[in-house]
Amino acid sequence: MVERLGYKLFGSGLRLALCCWIRSRKVDQFRYSDVAAEFSRQTSNVEEQFERLVALGMIERLIAGKGAALYRRLDSPWWRIIDQATKSLSQETLRSRKAKTAS
Repeated sequence: MVERLGYKLFGSGLRLALCCWIRSRKVDQFRYSDVAAEFSRQTSNVEEQFERLVALGMIERLIAGKGAALYRRLDSPWWRIIDQATKSLSQETLRSRKAKTAS
C-alpha cells in the first residue's frame, strides 16, 4: 500500500517507503547499509532517492562511501507531509481490516 501511494503521489513507490522508514526511526542517524537491508530488492534505486532527499534538505550525508555512508535526518518542514501520509496510511489500513472483519 505504501509503495502504491508513493508512486501515485511522488512518482516513486520507494521514495515514500524510505521516508516513512527514516521518519519512524528513534535515532536521526542511519547507515546506507541499514536501508539496503530493509529495502534489499530495490538497492539500486536507494542511492537516487537519497540524493533527492539530500537536495530537498530532508537528510544530509555525514560520511561518504557506498554501504558505509552515514546519513542524518534533518529538521525539514517536508517531514510533515510524510507524517500526514503515514497517519493516513495507518487509518486506511485500520479501515481495511475492519471492513474485512465485518464481512
